[in-house]
Amino acid sequence: YQRRVHGEGLITSRSFTKWTVYGKERHEFDLIVRQCRHGIEPFLPDIFEIINFNMTRDQPVEIRMDMLILLEYIIKLKDLRIVLKDFGLTILNKIILLGLVWSVGKPTIKIRKASLVCLIHMIEEGILSGQDVNKHLKDMIPLLKSCLDDDWAPDLRYVSCVAVEKILYVCREVIQGSLLLEALLK
Repeated sequence: YQRRVHGEGLITSRSFTKWTVYGKERHEFDLIVRQCRHGIEPFLPDIFEIINFNMTRDQPVEIRMDMLILLEYIIKLKDLRIVLKDFGLTILNKIILLGLVWSVGKPTIKIRKASLVCLIHMIEEGILSGQDVNKHLKDMIPLLKSCLDDDWAPDLRYVSCVAVEKILYVCREVIQGSLLLEALLK
């Protein structure tokens, strides 16, 4: 990882800003991260910078989806749980909330669903605490509500219900559940 990503300039040259759907670079990046597994710990800030950049709305859906799948893989690495707690709010703000924003088209439904799956895993793995979630609840409620209101995507609505359940559970001591439910029902 060090040689390919840093030594050959993926980060310094910012070549990740030019990835295309059919280019090999993002597949190499994915492969390197997956093969290094727990050895990626020192490089997490760079990895999240790359994922964040490739989650912007002007990126193709395929690239955004690949970034969310890679993020889910990283979240599920049990040896990185403690380290990932330091990045929990960054991941939530710069990657997951970005993926939850509504836009036209069925492919974006998949992006929103994958973002919710990552959010659910972050809560389940203890990467996000109740305090962390509570800090960003005002930003999350409209996004969750739009996912719950999507009539054309019952699977997105289901995953949204599971996410709301996890949020209510993790925030049970920090907020009053009725306030969240009241905001969701408006």
